[in-house]
Amino acid sequence: MTESLKQYLSELEALKNIAERMWLDQQSYMPPAALPERARQAGILQNLIQERLVSDELGALLDAASGDEPWLGVVREDREQALRLSSGIWRRFLEVGAEAFSVWEQARQDEDWATFEPWLARMVEIDKEYAETVGYDVHPMDALLSVYAAGPTHAEISGVLNDMRDFLIEARKARPVEDYVEEEGPAEEHLLFAIAHDIGELIGFDFDRGGIAFSPHGYTSSAGANDVRITFRSDVPLFEAVSTMVHEYGHALYGQGVARELWDTPAGHGSMPYLQESQAKFWENIVGRRADFAERIGEILERRLGRRSAAEWASMYHRSQTRAASSPIRIATDEISFNLHILLRFEIEEGLLNGSISVADVPTVWNAKSEEYLGIIPANIREGALQDPHWTRRMFGLFTAYVIGNVASAQLAQAMEDQGVSISDAIAGGDFSAVLGWLREHVHGPGRTTSVQEILLAATGSPLNAAPYRKHLTDRYMS
Repeated sequence: MTESLKQYLSELEALKNIAERMWLDQQSYMPPAALPERARQAGILQNLIQERLVSDELGALLDAASGDEPWLGVVREDREQALRLSSGIWRRFLEVGAEAFSVWEQARQDEDWATFEPWLARMVEIDKEYAETVGYDVHPMDALLSVYAAGPTHAEISGVLNDMRDFLIEARKARPVEDYVEEEGPAEEHLLFAIAHDIGELIGFDFDRGGIAFSPHGYTSSAGANDVRITFRSDVPLFEAVSTMVHEYGHALYGQGVARELWDTPAGHGSMPYLQESQAKFWENIVGRRADFAERIGEILERRLGRRSAAEWASMYHRSQTRAASSPIRIATDEISFNLHILLRFEIEEGLLNGSISVADVPTVWNAKSEEYLGIIPANIREGALQDPHWTRRMFGLFTAYVIGNVASAQLAQAMEDQGVSISDAIAGGDFSAVLGWLREHVHGPGRTTSVQEILLAATGSPLNAAPYRKHLTDRYMS
């Protein structure tokens, strides 16, 4: 690879990282009145990124490139996609999405679907246009499912969800639920920062290369392996905030674990979204909902909050994570029902794409499916169709990455244990270096150069397989 190509790609990644930091700022500290200018800035920046991807200069540099570096394939794929999107569809997606997010935030606060409805309608049309622009073989969602990296097809995703639907509904009904789980209200922000810092240190997050912020909806923002931030809400009950922290650290550890030789290239990030979610779900569910891990959380809460012993905190936290009733809120619900939340959204997205569901009918359809799958009718639209901002940020179909992530997380955990790396030992010793090391070797290191299927086959010897996940849920909740 020539120095000219290295420099070109380094500058391209810098532009992408600036765009990512602008998005973090919008979600955390940006004043509301700055939105119109921020949307314009985001569009200009995305246009610069697009221009650099489709330029003749990059084409010539790639033609002259020699070597077998795996990230070269990623660069070529990104360029080919950018050439297909030269109509500006991606810029419109980001510009409209940036404004739609702000509208969603206010609509959610006001419980006002009518205000958000026209913005969702615009996002639906952009999704459709994107699919037609990129092209697809069978279903428009085939194009949307592979926005960031080659993903499963619509037929494959539908097969997984259809195969698991009845099992998940029965597992939800069979899961032991306590009538009342004592819950803490929101903690003060400085205490939440301290708790988040302690959890990050426990599981191996490098604070020299990352940080913490608050936002209306928890997420991880990566502007390169040396600038990975997690965000979470400060206005939710304590245990919900803690669980979100553990989830987001899974994303962040992945971002920090990409091999150094991939930094400053388009492959220097975690593979979106399926492998990303497998890492978040590994820490949130496989590790985070264990009774022995709750003991570690209890120690942190005793140290930072006092009021109760570590054992009391641990018991409360573990019960909240495994015995609380299903919630109408996706990010606050139990491990089993979470997948049914995704099924609900996926079916609504299918209907919006094929016209069988109108944007105006989404709240009604949402509530009906919530009652069918979760046994819950949302009390208001904040608990229903306005609970997530993802439709302003992600293409349709990509919610399913959470289910694929759940399935893959259990598959990876089983392979890890089979290969002699014990999660129990890591928790008992308060040292997750062996667990994190296994993940870095088998999952994190390759960055965007491999797909979820390739990673699973290499790490576990099998393609995506739901059997370990079914066993995980059965052992934890139904045995």
